[in-house]
Amino acid sequence: MTSQPDFEFGARGTIEADAKVLKQIQLRVIRPDDVPDEILIERAFEGEEFKTIRPVLCRLLRCEYPERIRVFADWSGGTDYGYLDMFVDELSGDKGLPLNRVATEHYRRNMRAHDPGKPLDDVIILGIAVLCDRPVWGT
Repeated sequence: MTSQPDFEFGARGTIEADAKVLKQIQLRVIRPDDVPDEILIERAFEGEEFKTIRPVLCRLLRCEYPERIRVFADWSGGTDYGYLDMFVDELSGDKGLPLNRVATEHYRRNMRAHDPGKPLDDVIILGIAVLCDRPVWGT
């Protein structure tokens, strides 16, 4: 007697199990130095993405409470910008972490799109940032 699995693979690498969809989340670790970005792949049920990746974010950022920042970025590094979630250590300024130029540019691009006249000199990201390949906040 052969048993059937309780899930089946669907389109785009998702697994459907008990009416939930397991999806891939790509995380780009952006470091403040010239170290190339690191891409991590996590899996989470649809609607539970943030809840699932929060422990990973805490480990990567070395913090207890990752701060979410909505950014206007292109996941692939081009100019096809869209809204993505980026996470940073909310206490990075208190910890004296170094400037993260790439993450700062993602953040400033969003500010320029919505408030073009606002001075951006003090709008900076310090320390490691983690960019998600799609919005995950509130899940």
